[in-house]
Amino acid sequence: MNRIFLMIIFSIALIGKVEAQDDKYYPDVEDYFKTQDKEHWHGYGTKGLEIGGGIADQTQFVSFYGSSYLGMKTYLKVGGMYEFGNIKDVDYSAIYLDASFNIQVFRLWRVLYVNLTAGASGVYDEIKPDLQEQLDHDFSSFNGWNYGVFGGGEADVFLGKRIAALAFANQRFYFKDGFGTERFFVGVGLKYTFKE
Repeated sequence: MNRIFLMIIFSIALIGKVEAQDDKYYPDVEDYFKTQDKEHWHGYGTKGLEIGGGIADQTQFVSFYGSSYLGMKTYLKVGGMYEFGNIKDVDYSAIYLDASFNIQVFRLWRVLYVNLTAGASGVYDEIKPDLQEQLDHDFSSFNGWNYGVFGGGEADVFLGKRIAALAFANQRFYFKDGFGTERFFVGVGLKYTFKE
């Protein structure tokens, strides 16, 4: 019984020590990376470039984003998407510009990271007259532009020090009445991480 109790105490102490070391603050980015030569690049001073693609209700998209890590669990992302498809037998496309704040909520070893995302988005919809006639919307004051917010999540699975596979999903709400006030996207991609 005493052995089991001692093993539990030792395990808790060891886990606490590992977590404390992992969350240690490194005032100098270079010092941080010197300790990470066998670790994945996810934390202070890290930059990332990612490319992805996926689907919406009736369309597909490609995306490109850049990220900058503020700390071990937070980062900013800026980038955009190009959405395209065929709605009611008419070509449709849209261009998105996004900015988001992301926070890590779960980590498995140094391989899987799960993050929550919240951000702002602007979109330009190219809706041809043929499609406008078929959709149940008033396009009399439509100029293509809309803006809104979005929230969702993403998971990074590191395949090596710098390369990660991504899976993500987000729900968007646009403020101007009319076409596409609610939009949902899901996709996959690849991320390359580096430091300056």
